[in-house]
Amino acid sequence: MLFFTSDDVVMLACLTLGLVIAFTALVQFWLANEHAWLKTVMQMWYVGACVLGIVSVFITVAFPVTTLYVKVVYNVAGQLISVTGIFDVLQLEYCSPRLLTLKDTNRMFLVRCLFGYALVLLGFLAAMAVHAVKGGVLLTYRCITLTFIMAETIAYLWTLVRRLGFSLGPPHLKARIYYAAAVCSRFGIIASVYINIFGVE
Repeated sequence: MLFFTSDDVVMLACLTLGLVIAFTALVQFWLANEHAWLKTVMQMWYVGACVLGIVSVFITVAFPVTTLYVKVVYNVAGQLISVTGIFDVLQLEYCSPRLLTLKDTNRMFLVRCLFGYALVLLGFLAAMAVHAVKGGVLLTYRCITLTFIMAETIAYLWTLVRRLGFSLGPPHLKARIYYAAAVCSRFGIIASVYINIFGVE
């Protein structure tokens, strides 16, 4: 029989709500932006991260010994999301000066993004190998994840300021809202990862 703490129950409630919101956003985003492949992949990662979070609560309650591995896998998910965000920005930066659309470059940037995913997964395998030999990998791995998320946040800020500006009028209003929301959410994630690493005084 599984015994959930109050923290587990709160976590499950938040993740379930997040899953409903993320899935709804994914469907709505895809219907409105069928040519924005990387942004759609990003939304899919959010749904996947929520599912992973829910599953991880059950796994760690049933098998407490797996807690470290679940946390590392969750960090992998964070890195994959960040890689998607970075390539999403690079695609926009590539398209804008060349007067290309996302549709024109989707395949090229999806292939590059998949290469980035492969590097993240190689890093994960390397981290697991180091952990098997020396242990103590979680702190270092969280710092790597924090670096990924900070790089993604800087990329979003760069695009928001340099490419789109802060005007509330057209053109690019939807893009400004998207990137501004992304920056705000990344600041929240950075704070969460930082607290997990260093704690709160």
